[in-house]
Amino acid sequence: MHETLRLLIIDDNPDDRALVIRALDREFPDSKIEQIIEAKGLAQTLEVGDFDLVITDYQLRWSDGLAVLRAVKERYPDCPVIMFTATGNEEIAVEAMKSGIEDYILKSPRHFVRLPIAVRSALENIQQRQALKEAESRYQSLFDNVPVGLYRSTPAGQILDANPAMVQMLGYPDRKSLLEVNVANIYVNPEVRKQCQSTLESEGVMRNFEVQMRCCDGSSIWVANNSRAILDADSQVQYYEGRMADITERKKAKDQIVASLKEKEVLLREIHHRVKNNLQVISSLLNLQSNYSQDEKVFEALNESKNRVRSMAFAHELLCQSEDLAQVDFDGYIRSLTGYLFQSYIDNLGAITLNINVDDDISLDLDAAIPCGLIINELVSNSIKHAFPEGARNHPENRGKESEIRVELTHTPIEDNDGNVTLIVSDNGVGFPKDLDFRNTESLGLQLVASLTDQLHGTIELDRSCGTAFHITFRG
Repeated sequence: MHETLRLLIIDDNPDDRALVIRALDREFPDSKIEQIIEAKGLAQTLEVGDFDLVITDYQLRWSDGLAVLRAVKERYPDCPVIMFTATGNEEIAVEAMKSGIEDYILKSPRHFVRLPIAVRSALENIQQRQALKEAESRYQSLFDNVPVGLYRSTPAGQILDANPAMVQMLGYPDRKSLLEVNVANIYVNPEVRKQCQSTLESEGVMRNFEVQMRCCDGSSIWVANNSRAILDADSQVQYYEGRMADITERKKAKDQIVASLKEKEVLLREIHHRVKNNLQVISSLLNLQSNYSQDEKVFEALNESKNRVRSMAFAHELLCQSEDLAQVDFDGYIRSLTGYLFQSYIDNLGAITLNINVDDDISLDLDAAIPCGLIINELVSNSIKHAFPEGARNHPENRGKESEIRVELTHTPIEDNDGNVTLIVSDNGVGFPKDLDFRNTESLGLQLVASLTDQLHGTIELDRSCGTAFHITFRG
């Protein structure tokens, strides 16, 4: 439409033209009006086409309004045409409507006021139609050029529409060839389509559903299907519309990664299994060597070394059996380790009670699990050997008192990191000697505890208030 409204009036009656122009000038004072009174003038004007709207009489000396209407619509189908006549009838009006007339007004004094209103309405309609046409053009351009497959199909499987990307994705020569195929024949597994339909009918939408589709040449691809159900006025599914993206390469890469991870998992299990076996061999050799030793101190040193090796072997053994090869189930680890120590050192297992309390959310990687396990090995061994000497147990003050060793492992969340883990190994025995500094001692076990705590970047404190309690805190 031009910036200045251009109107074309076709009428061979000068008085009627004057009335029409006067009515339009009041409503559209800045408009440019061209008058056509003969066939030659109409032909020249139609050739140029410099107008926005046509107002024509029906009865002309050289033609009629229907012929004018058809001539205009043939060249300019979007141009609105209004028929303003005193000689028409219902039959002419119907025929004009069929040919695309915008409005039909009887030429009478009381209807002249309707003409400017009809012109403004026609101009608004054409603007709306042009806006809709532009929107449809933009949609069609997007539909045709978007790099993912777009489609529309009925519940019965008829493909109503598909964009070029969809046609290319499925390997069809053209859109027409794809539209001739039933959707059920494109799914590699027809049961999957039934599953998709069931989801769409119950939930109305389906997101990122991975499905295998059959191409034109018989090969198959994997796609991610996003779709929704479009309902009619009776809430019945009218059709499905959606988009498909080819994820075949991504699927292959994912499968390769999964296979590679599975292969590495098998390898890691084998490594942990072999490390465990080697540590058990070392433990067995130490055990054999201790049986040949006549020196009690040597025997005890070999036995302690055997337990340390065994504590490391437990960690690898649990990892072999665990679904998570990176984290050690510490509750199971502590129970296996302490159970082994009790069997090694105590003839009467009921003489000392062992209580274990481990938070459910604690699991440690191997780098933390082995030093932590060695610390528990040393401290529990010390409690078993030194906290409950026979003479102290028979002392009147201790009769009836239950001998107890406790191992606790708790997790304290801290904002911005994984939090702290606190290990407490305690007993209610005779207590740690007051004149002995556990940080500076000739005991190899306590030296190991201090060194392993440093390895964990942790801190260690000794509480002598009730028996002996070592508190070790490190980042978890």
